[in-house]
Amino acid sequence: MAVALGAGGGRLDRVPAFAAAARCLGDVVAAQLYSGEFSGAGADIGLLAAGVRRPTGDGPVREALCLVTSDAAAADRNADTLRRALAASGRDPSTGGRRSEQLAAVSVSRADAAGRPVARAVLTLRPQVFAGYLFRAVQAFALPPLGASDRRPLTVR
Repeated sequence: MAVALGAGGGRLDRVPAFAAAARCLGDVVAAQLYSGEFSGAGADIGLLAAGVRRPTGDGPVREALCLVTSDAAAADRNADTLRRALAASGRDPSTGGRRSEQLAAVSVSRADAAGRPVARAVLTLRPQVFAGYLFRAVQAFALPPLGASDRRPLTVR
């Protein structure tokens, strides 16, 4: 992300939402960023970011999902939604199967990244699942409804 954001003075790193997304994702080898409006999220999510974490040896594939929100309460609400939706007993809308069939572990937290509140989920994929699970989920709108029900247009700041 540092290279994409122009480490050392690039323009995107000056946009607080992008800086927060990059910090939240951590060390990734691939990332996709979406405005909250595109992702189908409510008005309290300014930016949705998904990334494949840099592999460590023969370890499992890990991916991160970050929701840069409008305030701490929104981050808390969205973290709760992610916990419920990504629970082992939850269903994956794109496959119909249980999340536990594809996800070995899920950790959801609320944090501050670059001074912005975020909800973050870190997923550990099962060995048979290809990297890019979150990319596919976002593009297929297979994530839970995130954010407030208010769908007003949003400006990324």
